[in-house]
Amino acid sequence: MTIPGRHRFHFLIWLAAWLIPWSGTPLLRAQGGRAAMKKMLLEREARYCDYRRERKDLTRGAFEVLRFPTGWTFQPRYKHDPKRKSRILNPDYYCTLCVAEGRIPDPGNRSSVRLAQRKEEDVLRWIREELKIRKPAYLEDDSFKIFLDLPAMSTKRYPNRFLREELEQLHDVFPKISKKTTGLNPHQRLHLYRIRAHRLLRDFWWLAGTTEEELRARYPHMAGPYMGMKNKQEIFVFRKRKHFNRFLQWSIGVRTEAEGFCWHHHIDRAMMMVMFDSGERDPSTQNFFLHRLMHNLVDAYRTYQYKLPAWIQMGIAHWVERRETPRANAFCFSEGTTPEKMLETRWLPKVRKMVLKGDVPPLAQFAGVTEYGELPLSYHMVTYSLFSYLMSLGPEKFPVFLNILKEKRKGESLQSLQLRAFKKAYGLDLIRFDQGWREWVKLIYPSV
Repeated sequence: MTIPGRHRFHFLIWLAAWLIPWSGTPLLRAQGGRAAMKKMLLEREARYCDYRRERKDLTRGAFEVLRFPTGWTFQPRYKHDPKRKSRILNPDYYCTLCVAEGRIPDPGNRSSVRLAQRKEEDVLRWIREELKIRKPAYLEDDSFKIFLDLPAMSTKRYPNRFLREELEQLHDVFPKISKKTTGLNPHQRLHLYRIRAHRLLRDFWWLAGTTEEELRARYPHMAGPYMGMKNKQEIFVFRKRKHFNRFLQWSIGVRTEAEGFCWHHHIDRAMMMVMFDSGERDPSTQNFFLHRLMHNLVDAYRTYQYKLPAWIQMGIAHWVERRETPRANAFCFSEGTTPEKMLETRWLPKVRKMVLKGDVPPLAQFAGVTEYGELPLSYHMVTYSLFSYLMSLGPEKFPVFLNILKEKRKGESLQSLQLRAFKKAYGLDLIRFDQGWREWVKLIYPSV
């Protein structure tokens, strides 16, 4: 049969649309159908999840949460003075409040330490004067520099699935804290968020399939020793919007209506995350904190060079935040307000409904978008689902995908970069990945 030239293109489009549902879902084809695929997904997920430690509201096979098999178990690291239990004899961090309380010795002159591309002492002086506080809650360790302006919190009112191990780690710093502790003061909360930052960092290394040491050995040409950056991650959490806004204006000359801001210091080569939150609802504060910090970890990895696709950045950030709790969704919107439709907790039925109705544009349409604000609002749910599907294809394949995304060639577009990454890591292209995700959503996600 000969097809006229003017109709040939339309015929090829029709043929592709007919074939893709079958050829674009290799898991369905290879495993002999939907039942076999579902069984395979559950078996794969079981290798990475400890269901005894997961929430009961999770959907099996949806890869909503993985209990990352980092092999990490907590080991006490601090020795305390037998005569004064609160005093740490071998501190490996600096904390303004620990120094003030006599928990660690005063290290003396820190005038050479940089923070927000200034001298640390100048930044802390600005915070003291602006917030009218005598002793800022500021901490620095081997990976992070954290300033926290949050009130005391109740662990009983807002428990989480990591609470037991968090209290165990806090006990290492504050011997009076135990698994029965129900309240944390602002100083203890500062160390709690340090613990959470390191938990996220450990899980990132697991996702990347490497370690800090291996990274330095493999890429000695990178800018510096902190994930490839010259300096440590900087985190500033303010309780009030006015302090957040004034700090951004004073430090980097930026004005924004958003609730948080991520920034790359060009001079000091460090990633900075600034946010504000009242801290009254800890799950919300924590999700916002982890969401934005994940953006910066992904950017810092192998040195910040260019913006990665927005769907990947948003997908992984929503994914790590929602394993904590789905009741406090975090977003990065430049207009600073979160639409009510996005505050709903059950995203999976919403995504399934959008897919069934054909309301989700092809991934290729947004593959080259780098600005979060250019994604449709409902597409944030989709990015979360797309990243979950990546995990369902095998968490062990993601390091290959991520590392190729960090190796953009001169003149290569983001679409071409992703095509190369998908082919190398998963043996797929954008169209087959997109179609496989849609079939997976229909198979796994609940209707209500």
